Amino acid sequence: MDFTIRRAGHVVLRVTDPIAARDFLEKVIGFQTYGQEGTFFFLTAHPVSNHHMIAVRPGRPGERLPDARQIGMVSIAYEVNTFDELRRIYQRIKADGPAYGVTLLRTEDRGTTDGFICADHDGNQLEFYSRRAAAEAAGNAPFVLRGEVDLDAPVSAPAPERAPNLRVGIRRTSHLTLRCRDLGASRKFYEEMLRLVPVAEANGRTYLAGVAGGQPVLALEASTDAGAPLPTPKKMFGMEHFSMEVASFPELQTAYRHLKSRGIDVHHTMDHGVTNSVYFIDPD
Repeated sequence: MDFTIRRAGHVVLRVTDPIAARDFLEKVIGFQTYGQEGTFFFLTAHPVSNHHMIAVRPGRPGERLPDARQIGMVSIAYEVNTFDELRRIYQRIKADGPAYGVTLLRTEDRGTTDGFICADHDGNQLEFYSRRAAAEAAGNAPFVLRGEVDLDAPVSAPAPERAPNLRVGIRRTSHLTLRCRDLGASRKFYEEMLRLVPVAEANGRTYLAGVAGGQPVLALEASTDAGAPLPTPKKMFGMEHFSMEVASFPELQTAYRHLKSRGIDVHHTMDHGVTNSVYFIDPD
């Protein structure tokens, strides 16, 4: 038995106002809440295939807010089904996001994809993109930034019919981008510990997938700021952890034993009812 990272799973964010964060993700983006523990909310676009794509929970008063320079999470990316769906999400955020403290940062034409990035009320960055038809046919391709894209044009096609309250066209959690103190060390860690495979180099980032030619699940970039703060999980607002999924419990057991055999200090394991998880800490 071996193991392969199947896909990116979710990111958990510690936020200053979990109710406002949940309401924005539901009412503007279109996610649905499919789990809740007090003010800890689990949201997704596909509850059967992916129980939660993002989760928000309260931090503690006085904790450090996310820093744009910091080591750790730069953004969490979601792939949208079509360009029209992308424009609908963008235009909803433009119209209704300010009421939740959400700011549109920029749009991006990457040649094979179109997308945009926004920041939530705490400064956490969310990215949404759709692949162009030619890129869809060609499969995975690196993201090469070429400029901005116009997402303000009216959407002429009617929105597809969906189940009540499921208004979002998000296909999957795509990838998480991490800023690293030592790009070589982080890349070696994820390649050796999780057996991720480099699939693209673009815009100063290395994109890693579970298999050669697969869709990226992680992007790594090097920090250029010697004074950038390190992450302090559970002592700061922002990313608490992110997940990647393997195909089965036996694969999870194999991954756990592999980590232990390589000297990785497994932080803890957890039976969540809907998932079983192994938690560990990377070089940063």
